[in-house]
Amino acid sequence: MRQLTSCLVCAGENLTLLYPATFRATLEDAHEYFLANRKASAHEEIRRCADCGFIFTSKQFEESQYDQIYSRIARTNTEDSIDAGPGGPATQARLSRLKSMISTYVDLEQPFLDFGCGDGSFLQAVCSSTGTGFEVGAPCVRPGPCGSRIVMGAWPTVAGSTLLPWGSQNLVTSFDVFEHLCNLERDVTLIRRVLRPQGYLFVTLPDAQSPVARLSGRRWSMLLLEHLWYFSGKTLDRFMLRLGFAPITQRGVPYDASLGHIAKRLGETLHLKPPPLPRSIRDLVIPVPAGILLAGYRAMA
Repeated sequence: MRQLTSCLVCAGENLTLLYPATFRATLEDAHEYFLANRKASAHEEIRRCADCGFIFTSKQFEESQYDQIYSRIARTNTEDSIDAGPGGPATQARLSRLKSMISTYVDLEQPFLDFGCGDGSFLQAVCSSTGTGFEVGAPCVRPGPCGSRIVMGAWPTVAGSTLLPWGSQNLVTSFDVFEHLCNLERDVTLIRRVLRPQGYLFVTLPDAQSPVARLSGRRWSMLLLEHLWYFSGKTLDRFMLRLGFAPITQRGVPYDASLGHIAKRLGETLHLKPPPLPRSIRDLVIPVPAGILLAGYRAMA
């Protein structure tokens, strides 16, 4: 693992320990603490920059090790384990809300990229042939929903290629992705180059200054092994301005989830076994104030 000794946002080196590590396992077992099907919540050492207030995981795996972890998760997932996550209706409700918010700023019929598109759910929500999804994986191009396409590969290889030329996209969306990227500055720099001048970028990520984060403290459900960066609205704007993005909007958004998934996450965070829920209410979807920030930017000329 690597120990980060300077701040991603301001390069300051005056770092203070905020929360000690709760992850006690090894790289071989790390996949068991990642994503929706984790057996328990855990995180590495988390520090705060005394100069700008940015909070981040200061002890991180190497990029190749994260690739190994995510690849192992993809290989071991089964239909049953996937269903343990938020589920289709919850995802549809959340992405429909995000689509509505974003469409007030930008025409979704223009070329757009969903960076970290997963199974293409946002491409399905927009349902336009102008959409492209990108996801890390073995290089290929496959059809997406409604005439869109999904490009897979390594982002430094795909960005600027004939598949995604520089200046080709009017919009990039990236939902719940930035906090996972160990080379975030490199990846955002490439996103900036893929965008047209004055193109739009919308992201969602955990907000370290949200009311739920401040009230929960070390019990905040977003403190996870796979989360590397804990921006606030202020530190995110500072970071994005440095990379050529002008802020246009920020707002908190709920995270839609089933009651079954909420019970599971609470159990992981509190280290308790959640009570079994009747099927009649287990799949009920509600918007949860989890401390998520939606932020919009425009690429500066």
